[in-house]
Amino acid sequence: MVISTARRNRITPQELAQAVRTLPLRPQQRRLIQDAFSRYGTEGITRAEFEAGIHRLRTDRQYYYALKPKEIEHFRQALFSRSSSMGKALAGERLPERRALPDRPQLRGLRR
Repeated sequence: MVISTARRNRITPQELAQAVRTLPLRPQQRRLIQDAFSRYGTEGITRAEFEAGIHRLRTDRQYYYALKPKEIEHFRQALFSRSSSMGKALAGERLPERRALPDRPQLRGLRR
């Protein structure tokens, strides 16, 4: 089942639940998907929020081992086929970038 969102910018929680029910997933997987999207608005999930949820499903350890990439891809195709397959984190959810080497004076000059 594919829900047409070509002209709409939001998915309602009911559409999300309906799409999850139609996919061949285990009950635990259904709960995990709904949990990943539960932090977003009750009035609907925007495309940016949907991509952030997909990003969480693909990168967060809580979901990573329970859901296969193929299952996440089926779910993404069912709701927003034009969204990014890897998703993107929202600006507020991004982790700070890490540096390759620490910038501490006591470590300078120790490499030979």
